[in-house]
Amino acid sequence: MRRELWVAWVWLCLIVFTASTHAQQQVVAYDNVALMVADTGLALNDRIRTEGYFSAHDGGGNTYKVVPSGSGTADGGRWIDLANGLQAETIHFPAYARQWGAIEGASANNTARFAAMDAAAQASGHPIYVDGVYRMSLFKATAGTHWVGLPGAQVDLFYDGYVIVVVQINDDCVIEGIRFNSTISNLALQRASVGNAENVVLRRCQFVGFRDTSGSPD
Repeated sequence: MRRELWVAWVWLCLIVFTASTHAQQQVVAYDNVALMVADTGLALNDRIRTEGYFSAHDGGGNTYKVVPSGSGTADGGRWIDLANGLQAETIHFPAYARQWGAIEGASANNTARFAAMDAAAQASGHPIYVDGVYRMSLFKATAGTHWVGLPGAQVDLFYDGYVIVVVQINDDCVIEGIRFNSTISNLALQRASVGNAENVVLRRCQFVGFRDTSGSPD
């Protein structure tokens, strides 16, 4: 009898603990990131699902958990500041460009978005997936990062009047399946920014429309 009472007490404790945990970790769904940010009712440990980044089903949907303010530096992807002072931290890795707010299109500038992804990839060790055609003035692969292009992945590079080195690849990087395309005639590509790094793997990549800074075609 005493043993049966002890077992019943253990089960009761488990039920109470489970109910308490679920109550503290509600799952909330939103169509986009902006709606998530604006909801001041979110609380610590809440789990969040977004159907898209800017709008539902735009390919930028993700999952997050609510964490204390200051847990990380807001970067639009891994860490997002909420209106109530807390933060949302993504719990979905690896990262896809659209989950960081990257935008396809001839007028978009995704330089800052890709830089944020690059920093997060180096910190986490997870790969980044390029899932479209993205325009930017600088593509930078920090040491140790791994970039994977899905079918049709392309980086369109342009000169913004300031950045001279449009592609920077550092030591121990792996870049697969990305087409690097110059959007203006004879955009200079410094070979040193690609060829002087060590232990770099470029697999199924293309560099199209560039010239070397010596004036010779690439």
